Amino acid sequence: QSANTMVMGGLVWKYLKRHPDITYLIFGPGANRDLITTEADVARAFGLDNVYVGEALYTGDEEDTDESGITYSRIWGAYCWIGYVSPAPSLVNPSAGYIFQQSYRVRSWYDDASDTDWIECSGSEDEVVTCANAGYLYTLSGLA
Repeated sequence: QSANTMVMGGLVWKYLKRHPDITYLIFGPGANRDLITTEADVARAFGLDNVYVGEALYTGDEEDTDESGITYSRIWGAYCWIGYVSPAPSLVNPSAGYIFQQSYRVRSWYDDASDTDWIECSGSEDEVVTCANAGYLYTLSGLA
């Protein structure tokens, strides 16, 4: 199967969407440098079904602190994964991997003391590589 999915972190996307080779590929020669490249443009240019950009941050570590004093660190590194993901789970069709999930629980409550709504989620899952040669992980150096 040909690759159909690309997954990358926000830092990679910030670099990729403005890279001259990508803008040339999508918009052609002499294109306006202010044109915005979207995930759909990249998917179309590379013949992929899906392009996903991970933007989540983890709060709590002291790796980085923004101007408001909130401490955060990046979950997504300078990586880009390209591979084949089966559109539906199957025992006979290849796929780079599957996530097996069970026993999810969500509960919510209001705490009067802190005047806060709380939502707690818990569950059990296992990520399994089912076809190691169905994908490739690119490591990009020099991105900050």
